Amino acid sequence: MNELETALRDMLEARAIAAERPVDLLGDVRQRARRLRARRQVLTAALSAAAVLVAGIVPFSLYAPNHFASSGPESAPGLPATLAPKILRPPAGWYPVFYRGAEISVPPGWLIQARPGCTGQRDVVYVAVVAREGCDRLLNAIVISPDPRAAAVSSTSEINGVPVNVTSGGGFTTYVLPSLRIEIRASGPLTRRVMSTLARSALSVMLASGPRAATPANWRWHEFAGIRFAAPANWRQLRSSALTPPDGCGNGVPDQAVEYNTARELNEPGCGASPPDVAGARPDNEGVLVAHGPATPAVPARDVSCRTSRGIRICAGPVRPYDVALDLWLSRPGAGRSVLMEIGLAGTGEAGRRILDSIELASPRGG
Repeated sequence: MNELETALRDMLEARAIAAERPVDLLGDVRQRARRLRARRQVLTAALSAAAVLVAGIVPFSLYAPNHFASSGPESAPGLPATLAPKILRPPAGWYPVFYRGAEISVPPGWLIQARPGCTGQRDVVYVAVVAREGCDRLLNAIVISPDPRAAAVSSTSEINGVPVNVTSGGGFTTYVLPSLRIEIRASGPLTRRVMSTLARSALSVMLASGPRAATPANWRWHEFAGIRFAAPANWRQLRSSALTPPDGCGNGVPDQAVEYNTARELNEPGCGASPPDVAGARPDNEGVLVAHGPATPAVPARDVSCRTSRGIRICAGPVRPYDVALDLWLSRPGAGRSVLMEIGLAGTGEAGRRILDSIELASPRGG
């Protein structure tokens, strides 16, 4: 039905209800059709402009598949049935690099390049950027890219539970990941071993949609700054007052421990000779840090996903492919400054997911 027919139908219904004679009916219908067509043109132009704006701001995401923002008020992350959980821990001394739902591990010193340009490195992982031809003399190079067409490719094998289709040509081995819509191209003598570490990323396990994960009965509960959460019982408890900023190069999250930080001052040790985008620049630990005090940073202004769970607004900060922790800002009703929680991205991500799902308001008499 075109605009003229739609306008005619509406006009006839209105006139019938009002018991009016259809005097100059065709003129009225044409005028209404013109107005309807104009409204549709304005709406189409607005939608097109919005699409261009969104595409310009976020052409792709460096996050894992994140349903954090779209979860319901009392929902929580979980594991979708279509993907196996991460079952592999990286080799000792290697560091994870993730993109969306995929993760590989590389030896220390590899550059993780998430910006266009020359690296000057022999070993590099390009994440969602194109390696310029002749820019580097690379011994080992891996290029991870989004590929919407990958969903139509049939997987021929699996690597650690991740379905893949592997082909070779042009000096590269190409790994297509249909379930994650990602393509990985690898070249160099060490890349076969690197690709053997391919797994579901710990971050995607922590942030995937689904039912709330149960808290193990043998875990220990912690209370700090009005927030209550659970962690493995064998993790140590630490206390400190100097906070390393989430984007810094300090120790960050402790290993196998829960750290209570009163954030009275900032500790900014600097990155030294290794910038943060070099694998191994920061320790890759499985632990938790909670901070609340005058030096606690505010919630970032951009690239933040938020949801409300158990009366607490939880905002996840932006995550770069070489980051070693997920940064969360927890806001309580009526409270001023948010509580910063950092959860380490080492391990399989299952412990982090259970910690995240356990977050709730502490009792009024809690710490």
